[in-house]
Amino acid sequence: MPACQTLNPESGITLVLDGETDRLIRQEDAWAFQGPVEENFKPLRFTCLATALFCGDTGRRDVKVWFGADGRANRGYVDVETATSEEIETVCRDAAQSMKESDCLRVLCYIEDKVYNLGAKVVTFNGVSFDFRLLAAQFPTGSREFLSCAELAWMCYDPCLEMLCTKGFPVGLKAMCTAFGLPQKLEAGSDAPQLWVSGDCETRKRVLLYCASDATLTHQLYVAIKTKQEICWISKRGHKCTYKLHDSRLHKASELAVFPLPDTSWMQKDSEGPGPIPRDSAFNWIVARACE
Repeated sequence: MPACQTLNPESGITLVLDGETDRLIRQEDAWAFQGPVEENFKPLRFTCLATALFCGDTGRRDVKVWFGADGRANRGYVDVETATSEEIETVCRDAAQSMKESDCLRVLCYIEDKVYNLGAKVVTFNGVSFDFRLLAAQFPTGSREFLSCAELAWMCYDPCLEMLCTKGFPVGLKAMCTAFGLPQKLEAGSDAPQLWVSGDCETRKRVLLYCASDATLTHQLYVAIKTKQEICWISKRGHKCTYKLHDSRLHKASELAVFPLPDTSWMQKDSEGPGPIPRDSAFNWIVARACE
């Protein structure tokens, strides 16, 4: 039985997307890829993708982790919160090194169904610059699937993107969760690619659970931000910082794209960071590529 059955778009249904990749990327690219999509994305593939569907802020949930079926799994996903240890071990043993276009299509169709038939709101953390952008890149540019990824990204609620567009800099998931007193991430994201491609069943299980936990953690953060109507984070110097949300709410990516540009004149590129990140770098793949 599906976790949510109502078709009421005001029912509080939320869908979170989070993915892991088969290789490391540059630190600055974790926030906003620069340059042509083909150059930066075509070599990069997902090892797994988590979708977490929530009915209300504390209601029922359905957490799936999708993987490369490689012709050996009939569904291409596992319900990590209900699956037995044997089922998870089978997935870890049989899953492919990375997800093919057909595997990504299953995920996209699932998201489309929950958004357009159930009225689910899409929530990600850096998903406009990364997860949806990489998902789109698994399909031919300008295809129905590519354009659907762009449309879904356009309607995302993304706390990381909210910070970039209103304050001029991104803030990591760990820094926000720490400030709100939420649980910590299970793993360091930089470890996930090697843990998966090793092929070891136990390390792959860690990646599956880590991917799922990041999705559920993103939802907890989304609820906390909505409740307090502010974004909190721990700065690199260890200080707790707070930003009161404009209009007391999070905004869709389509809204953030037309916000007044924040003042970034005080930022300098140094050894600790890439300097100011252009806001348009988060959206250029939607606007430019989808129009080709």
